[in-house]
Amino acid sequence: MESLDWYKLSFLFIIAYLHTQTIAVGQSLEGKDTVNMAAIQSKLSSVFEVNDIPDGIVKVVGALESSLHLLNCLPIQKSDNCYHPNGYCEIDVNDFTLQAKLTICKNPWTLRIDFKLPQDLKKRIPGILRPLVFIDVEPIVLTLDNNKADGVTTIVSNSRIATAGLNIFGFSINAAKAYFNFYLFVRWDCTRPSDNVKRLKYNIDYDDGKPGNDMNKLYYKLKIDYEIKTKRIPCFCYKCKRCETIVEKQGHFADGPESCKSDWSEWSPSSCTFFIGCESLPQTRTCVGQSTGGPPCPGSAERICSGPVRNPGRLENQVCP
Repeated sequence: MESLDWYKLSFLFIIAYLHTQTIAVGQSLEGKDTVNMAAIQSKLSSVFEVNDIPDGIVKVVGALESSLHLLNCLPIQKSDNCYHPNGYCEIDVNDFTLQAKLTICKNPWTLRIDFKLPQDLKKRIPGILRPLVFIDVEPIVLTLDNNKADGVTTIVSNSRIATAGLNIFGFSINAAKAYFNFYLFVRWDCTRPSDNVKRLKYNIDYDDGKPGNDMNKLYYKLKIDYEIKTKRIPCFCYKCKRCETIVEKQGHFADGPESCKSDWSEWSPSSCTFFIGCESLPQTRTCVGQSTGGPPCPGSAERICSGPVRNPGRLENQVCP
């Protein structure tokens, strides 16, 4: 067994979880559900005794069910604003059988997943190190910011989820740490907010890569990073052993009202410049409309045309007629 292979094994279940979670989130958001989302909505409404369960919570719980079958651990006991199960449930992840507990809290909406390490994990550590090794697992916490006024939901988690090291003569020496960074943005209502500036900023922030106006697309952006850092000698500082983005993607899962597409025609070129900003666009982009001239974008040979803008979701491929 190669050097420090024990810490790799200790984090294997975390990596496996992240990969299965990534696949499940992508499937549920793209409408390729492997679970019945309506049934999850109904079950959560029954448990929480409310009908307005945020769509983001339903989708995340659906993803957890798809990857880890965590509905077996659905919270049933209430404690203040949180609901939790009676105990841990067993779930299978690759070669490991894990014990997990799912807790859901309201105000703010938060999902917490507590894990117990596999009982046979230490058997996979070299015998001479086995009595000395410790592995502490911290919960994964996903906080949901459901902004009804803006029609968006954001889930962010940036936390340390595991620490591994050695206990020598009563002193704990950390050798490795694992971090989990999760970001999910869901645009679920293109008619919100009522503020025109904010609404247009949200609606022009997605392009499906196909011709046509995308301003009514209900879309998501997902990014998941994980980091495994080990302590190096002689600096005794942590450096990345394996730090990478395991998924970075976006897509749309539904179409909103056609009225969202027509919002753009109400704005003048000066508004277009204000919302998009020449400085924030690649130099090949330009506002497109009736060719009557106008000031050039700073640093760009392209001109801004006055008049209504066509196909704002595809600005990068258009020039003044």
